[in-house]
Amino acid sequence: MLLFSNIVVKGLGFVYRVLLVRYLGTECIGLVEMASPLFSFLIVLSGLGVQTAMTQSIAQHPEKRFLYLRAARRLLLCTGLLVTLLSYIAAPLLIQFAAPDQRVLLSFISMIPAILIISYASAYRGYLQGLRRMQPIAASQNVEQISRSLLGVFFASQLLSQPLELAAAGPSLATVCGEAAGLMMLLFCLRRNQEDIPPRGEKVPFSHYIQAGKELLAYGLPLTGGRLAGSGIMMLQAMLIPLCLQRAGWDIKSATTLYGQFSGVAMALLHLPGVFTSALSVVIMPAVAESAGSAGGRHSLLGHRIEASLKATVFCTVPGMLLLYLFAEPTAPWFLTMHRQLRCSAFFPWGVSFSTCRSLSPVFCRGWEKCGVCSATACFPAAFCCWASGCWPQSRVLGSAGPPSQRQPVGWQAFF
Repeated sequence: MLLFSNIVVKGLGFVYRVLLVRYLGTECIGLVEMASPLFSFLIVLSGLGVQTAMTQSIAQHPEKRFLYLRAARRLLLCTGLLVTLLSYIAAPLLIQFAAPDQRVLLSFISMIPAILIISYASAYRGYLQGLRRMQPIAASQNVEQISRSLLGVFFASQLLSQPLELAAAGPSLATVCGEAAGLMMLLFCLRRNQEDIPPRGEKVPFSHYIQAGKELLAYGLPLTGGRLAGSGIMMLQAMLIPLCLQRAGWDIKSATTLYGQFSGVAMALLHLPGVFTSALSVVIMPAVAESAGSAGGRHSLLGHRIEASLKATVFCTVPGMLLLYLFAEPTAPWFLTMHRQLRCSAFFPWGVSFSTCRSLSPVFCRGWEKCGVCSATACFPAAFCCWASGCWPQSRVLGSAGPPSQRQPVGWQAFF
């Protein structure tokens, strides 16, 4: 069920991205993609790793599931409200610091309400993952993606004649509506199964909520540090790539267009074969946590589960890698509206198997309570991409109008 849901979500998401490119162009997609890393950073900050902590804790102590759910709901509601209000107040300052194109502001402000929705919904997702009830999560993902896609295309068609910064707010509003629809679907599925709802009228001492919250934060905060580091480096990458392109001679519009082609189109195509991995990661973490937390020599079972998941990942992603490599350039005109495409699209597929296997390693580390290793693996790829973005833009980039003839030397020395 979850695998089918991920196929639907990934497929609809990619078709939605193609339609947005056709309607709004890659420059508008670039504006949305510049706002996304900052938005992801704030989501990680508001979530505090509680969703993963709940999955881990409920898988090991299912008898305390209602206590963890109540504590997580209260905690995430407070953090979500706080981060949302502070983001609204500090939005102009954040965009001035974190975005190379100031037209991103309206798109970012339109995304901010989703922070509270995602934070609150993560309590229920962690609860259901810990219980291994994947059907409500799958239904929620489907409703969220369908709502986001339909509303995003509608907003894009209605905002075609508007300025670019206003048109870029359409996909952001669709994101908020999609997250709200997914949360309502999640609550509806929970209401249908009375066994998953905490009993009403049960009096629990407030000190128990405090203790449960401390347990969740004790596991979630170290994980949050690693995620914030990874999100921060991705935010740095979103700043450096357009800035380096401008230092190499491209104007701000061309730099935003090229970033939209890279982040909004090429990377979306690269992650398309990861449908199986995203479904497997939801299922494998409570299984790893249960095996690691059980007493009495279950390390052989733990190793078997990790090995089987890695084999299944490689088996499912290698065919996708080969298809993308063989048909990258012939299919590029379907997704990009320009005649001269990015030649590097033929090199992206070689990273499919590595990226999908690496995406499972944090899941194993979280289930095994090795958050330090998880933090390190999250930072290295993004850090390398930041380094490459500082050294590469002086080479010729295909698929755009071309920079002025006078180019400046570019690299890290240009920023110091």
